[in-house]
Amino acid sequence: MVSAAEHIVVLRPGEQFQARSVTSPNGTYTLEHQYDGDVVVRSVADGEEIWAADSVFQGEPDPGEPLLDEDYGWFGLQEDGVLAVRNCNGTDLWYTHRRGQMLVLDDEGHIALLDDSGARVWESGSVSAGPDRTLDLSGYRMFSGLVVRTDFSDPEAWARILSEIAENDENSAAFVIDDPVWANASWLTVVSALPKEWDDEEMAPRAVFIANAEAMHDPDGCLLGVNLDDVPDGLDPDVFRHSDYDFSGRVHVRSAVAGYPGYAMGLSGWEEMLWDDLGAEPWE
Repeated sequence: MVSAAEHIVVLRPGEQFQARSVTSPNGTYTLEHQYDGDVVVRSVADGEEIWAADSVFQGEPDPGEPLLDEDYGWFGLQEDGVLAVRNCNGTDLWYTHRRGQMLVLDDEGHIALLDDSGARVWESGSVSAGPDRTLDLSGYRMFSGLVVRTDFSDPEAWARILSEIAENDENSAAFVIDDPVWANASWLTVVSALPKEWDDEEMAPRAVFIANAEAMHDPDGCLLGVNLDDVPDGLDPDVFRHSDYDFSGRVHVRSAVAGYPGYAMGLSGWEEMLWDDLGAEPWE
């Protein structure tokens, strides 16, 4: 689809965008590659975060420390057209599964990959869930694996995830939120939208599993799992985003559904929920 929104070209294949920011043609939005490694789109008027890659890998620099571009990690459009974010060691933190010939920032606050014809093959979107919106967990049952869909660009990939959930959900324990209001929401937005109070605290989920863009194309069928036990009380996004908590990782759909009850009951640890990147699934 070709968008009518005015835009500025940010990157072409082979180019990098490190330690920089750029403003949309109408002056309303900025795209910034931050020192902590994240890539963020913000409103100029109030600084509100519109979208983020959630690629934080380090805290703030020491005051007065001289910084080089490479200290920020890497953000660029590869020669093959894939948009990627890496840490200082070259490890991929985030990347698109679509390929384009240019990255643009438009007047509506989207970053997008365009092909040779100007059609959008991927775009960041914007979070439609407001800061005060809460996830609707009506009907949520204790020990249910909570799955939240945040990517709506690939119905076929989502259908495969739902099929995997159904195949491994013998006790109908999974609780799936499939609401476009959460489209393009970051993991932080999802975690912040969980109910703050429960009549019975033991009912509160101990983890949330997010079907984001990366999960939709994960070769091993993994979701982004966030371990809520490591979220500090009185969640402060600025603190939590730059914390050293080992709170997240790739969790196979099967573990998120069939393995979660054991984790929730304390019979297994978070490490046993995580995919080990060697092709072996920890949970059996």
